[in-house]
Amino acid sequence: MKLIRWWIYNQNWNCSKKERVIRTFSFCIKNNATVSLSTFYPNPDNNIAIEYTRLKTKTDLSICQIWCQNSVVVSNVAQFVLRVSNHGPHNASNIVINNDVSRFLSNLEYSIDGGVTWNSYTGSINISDLYDCDSIDILIRGTVIFTGNNYIRNVATVSSDNEDCNIRNNTSEKIIKFISYYR
Repeated sequence: MKLIRWWIYNQNWNCSKKERVIRTFSFCIKNNATVSLSTFYPNPDNNIAIEYTRLKTKTDLSICQIWCQNSVVVSNVAQFVLRVSNHGPHNASNIVINNDVSRFLSNLEYSIDGGVTWNSYTGSINISDLYDCDSIDILIRGTVIFTGNNYIRNVATVSSDNEDCNIRNNTSEKIIKFISYYR
């Protein structure tokens, strides 16, 4: 967890005001304000105020497809990678990757640990957090089914709860050639 602290001191109306602001990974600011007077005050319990403010953070997410081959053979297993990167300047949260390949692949599975474990793939994956300047590779595999076309256009998208600085790199498009072998 990244933790950055600021201390702000301010003299105002003959009283000292000390504010303590803490920013954490969740990009929530906690503001503690304490007022103390040099004269007697009968109710010191109301001299402290705490406010939480969620900051709007910006990211630059990108997605690209990496296919091991430029063409796929009907009835064979095809595997490709969706690489999602966060170019910053902040961490991204609640990331959604959409890539509906069920039009031309069946028995779909995905892996986020380099192929050690595989899970059923429905066309969408949620990732809770992706740090600034980090990326994740999502392996997707399935059996190629004949679509009646020689080429298929595959489109993958990425989005998050954060404002994106550059939405032009949130979509990746790839044209895949189908090869049918009749025996």
